[in-house]
Amino acid sequence: MRQIFLLLTICILLSSCTNTATPTTPPNTTVPTAPPATIAPTNTPQPTETAIPTPTPLPTNTATALPTATPVPTNTPVPTNTPLPTPTADPNAAVIDVTDEIVLRDVKRLGLNIGQYNINAAGFLMTNVIPNPGFESAEFHLIFIADDNATTERAPARADFWNTDWNNLEFHIGHHEGFWNGAEYEVLTGAAAGQRGTVSDFTHENNRLVWYLDGDNNFVGGAAIMVRQVLPGFISDRFPTVIGEPNDTRPNSPGTQSARLTPRDDDLSSYTRFLDQFAATENPEAGKLLQMDGEWNYSVWAKSDGGTTLRIRVAREDGATFLEETVPVGAEWTLIELSFTGEDPQIAGVPGRLRIDLWPNEGMVLVDDHTLKRAEYDSPTRFSDRVVETVQAYNPGIVRFWASNLSHSLDNALSAEFAHKPTGFSPQRTVGLFFTYSLHEFLMLAELVGAEPWYVIPPTFTEQEAQNLIAYLAAPADAHPYAALRAEMGQTAPWTEVFPLIHLEWGNEIWGGANGADPFLGATLGGGQRAGEYANRRMAAMRAVEWFQPDDFNLIIGGQYRAPDRQAEIENNSNNHDTIAIAPYYGVLEQYATDEERYLPLYAHANEAGTGLLSQSVARLSAETEIAIYETNLHMVENDIPNDIRNDVLSSQGAGISLPLTMLHYMRDLGIRNQAVWELVEFSTRTFRGEGWARLFGVMRDLEATYRPRPTYIAMQMANDVIGGDMLAVNVQVDSYTVPAINRVIRPISVPYVEAFAFQNGDQTGIILFNTDIVNARQAVINLPTTGAATGWLLAAENINDDNEDALQVARQPLQFAEFGIESRLTLPPHSMIVLTVDP
Repeated sequence: MRQIFLLLTICILLSSCTNTATPTTPPNTTVPTAPPATIAPTNTPQPTETAIPTPTPLPTNTATALPTATPVPTNTPVPTNTPLPTPTADPNAAVIDVTDEIVLRDVKRLGLNIGQYNINAAGFLMTNVIPNPGFESAEFHLIFIADDNATTERAPARADFWNTDWNNLEFHIGHHEGFWNGAEYEVLTGAAAGQRGTVSDFTHENNRLVWYLDGDNNFVGGAAIMVRQVLPGFISDRFPTVIGEPNDTRPNSPGTQSARLTPRDDDLSSYTRFLDQFAATENPEAGKLLQMDGEWNYSVWAKSDGGTTLRIRVAREDGATFLEETVPVGAEWTLIELSFTGEDPQIAGVPGRLRIDLWPNEGMVLVDDHTLKRAEYDSPTRFSDRVVETVQAYNPGIVRFWASNLSHSLDNALSAEFAHKPTGFSPQRTVGLFFTYSLHEFLMLAELVGAEPWYVIPPTFTEQEAQNLIAYLAAPADAHPYAALRAEMGQTAPWTEVFPLIHLEWGNEIWGGANGADPFLGATLGGGQRAGEYANRRMAAMRAVEWFQPDDFNLIIGGQYRAPDRQAEIENNSNNHDTIAIAPYYGVLEQYATDEERYLPLYAHANEAGTGLLSQSVARLSAETEIAIYETNLHMVENDIPNDIRNDVLSSQGAGISLPLTMLHYMRDLGIRNQAVWELVEFSTRTFRGEGWARLFGVMRDLEATYRPRPTYIAMQMANDVIGGDMLAVNVQVDSYTVPAINRVIRPISVPYVEAFAFQNGDQTGIILFNTDIVNARQAVINLPTTGAATGWLLAAENINDDNEDALQVARQPLQFAEFGIESRLTLPPHSMIVLTVDP
């Protein structure tokens, strides 16, 4: 967005007030006349269904440089502005009457998935940027579906689960024979559900994975079976000179092992941890996503078997070295603490990987519990200051914890930083690839930002762990060992006294196919029947805990958006859930020659909420079951289209406003209160065809390099400034246009040029306005039940494709009015969003 365009097109003032503060503009500046709309407005509710024509380009405006803007600005006082002359009233203005009729009580601000902790890309969520800093061994838990011809002791996995021909032990691909020997198992579904025992032998037969189990089992119908174990030692797929040492840890470490380093014959480092390698190894467009600028602190505990030295280096592979020290290491555990000032600017071309290297000079050195942190970070949680600040400014009603946490034990889910283990669940790898924040840390973050927590329970929790989870959340500190653990970690009162509602979802997409096409292979059950049956059993156990109060918890099973009958399968096999949650990602580019084809189907999708796939899922639910949105965002990763076009749309201001517009329709048209966007930060994701990188799914481009919000973030932040209390009915008289059935719009649909949503929160009235006309400014005359002073924000841009990817072009602009509410006239720029709160 360029400043001149904004000042020329905003032209916002009250026709009924002469003492109104308005955005600063030169005296006598007027709104430029926009060209006639090429999608002709209609005066009837159902206009003629016509294809979308190409628009006439907007007139070019003189641009000036944008002032420096804060990516997540706070609500600072609005400066005094020069009033604009009253515009001539537009007889075609939208008339918006906000009534006092309540359409949905007790609404909730739109939520946010905190998302993946990914130190290779933009997901630097924790203050300490080193994952598994305690060098802990991995937990490996897996769910597989037994073939129909399984016997009482022999359980081969289904044929499409994993082919052992693909195993490669050198690169830790696949599970070798004996990998699961001695592991615990439990039958999760079918006639033998609840049967537990030990894996007596794990082998390969006819290119199939086969488990031999003790006990008398019955696997008729393809039972789901869970196996669990802790892998011995510190497993690394690159550095054989790093070995877990379980018999020695630094003093008072919460962990269970350290790492033993020995010199390499080739004089290379014994231990290397790569960070920020996304640009170097995957998407070169990303540049540096963790810049080592400013003050940093590094620490590590070390001891040796005699007297030696340890060389420590933090550097980029393109030549920049930030820290290089050689320190003596004695026979007793000693904490080594080093500081440095980094200079790490963005460079032309692909940056080198960031790496931490450790070299023992000779002999053996044990290392434990190491950290690399920005010196200025002092968040009360282990989440970085940037995470806390950004989530607070977004102001979500819900934060969701889903970060590939599909194979934790409860003890590991609650463990402290240096005791937390990496995890694995896939038959494709023998290395624990996933490391994330703990449940306790997540709940601390939720409390700090004032949001309800939504925790995805690992589907590999045992029944006892599911019950212990409830005790940890709800029991008095002196009533249960896990409640006592909570108190030891600093939370004496039950979490149920902190939050009005705690959302607990059993697994993530546990209906998944449990085959090679399933991204969560090893943690899914192959359909809604098994998913419902299994979740139902675990939820029954949770409800049986004496401290479980139904009003404190929302028990959730995830459904499948594009298969409404999946929800019916789950419902037919479970009666202990409260909610079925689905993920209605939206947006596809099959036709994209014009801006109309690219953007208007996004606005049309929002208007399909009451008649599309989501409504079909609602129709399959019982009256007792709520529906929720566990993830949503733009999508557009399916088709083989020019990547510049794809990313122009995905990162744009025009697409950004479609996200809250869509979620507000879900709220109003389907009564959905609990919704969460995916996700806080991610620079890009690979397209389904693997031929490009889509600028998804983060609403923040990154947190540690540019710290720039995408328009989706800004639009969601603005909506949450207004949402609260009760949602009110709004009558809108406005012309419409027809979007044909393209880009997965189900059928031709009429879309109003101006859309409005309103809320009553105590004495305060809030209103959210969208202009979906991508060519013309639109006037609106607004009538509220009460009048008063109004403050708010505008999100607009000179060009619908403007974004914040390479420079800050899009930012919200403050608005303020001395009196607002009766025949108050606003001019909405093209493809724009305005939010206002009115205090009597």
